[in-house]
Amino acid sequence: MSWIKTNFLWMMYRCGWASKPNQEHVLAIWIKRDGFDEILSKAYTPGTQKQANVSKDDVLVRLQWDPDHTPDGTKEQRRAIQLGLKGEILKKYATEYILKIEDITPFVLSKRPLLTEKKMQHLNVAQERVYPVQDDRTAELIGVDKI
Repeated sequence: MSWIKTNFLWMMYRCGWASKPNQEHVLAIWIKRDGFDEILSKAYTPGTQKQANVSKDDVLVRLQWDPDHTPDGTKEQRRAIQLGLKGEILKKYATEYILKIEDITPFVLSKRPLLTEKKMQHLNVAQERVYPVQDDRTAELIGVDKI
């Protein structure tokens, strides 16, 4: 299973701003909107999987709602979506959906000193916004309001 982490600050928390062992490189991956929508349409939490009576082996996308984090790693109230892909959907992600891959490690490393020097007011990171799920079934499946 490979994971899509959609939230920049959650990733920075997870990789320690590119300082944790075997997590010293950070890649930004752009994917097609219709590809992301297809991934979401196949996503199950353990709860929705159980409600739909879908076996674990048949779940191609595992959805987790994890706490979002502030730049210094403090947990936020809002949640960040994580998507675990396997099987055919993982193959499509790798071969059809990816538009661009960028190594943003230099950017991440340039921002990390601002955290240790307590200069977070100078920290500029990726702008994030709510993803507008447009399909009713998908919105219900993943537990979000349709926008």
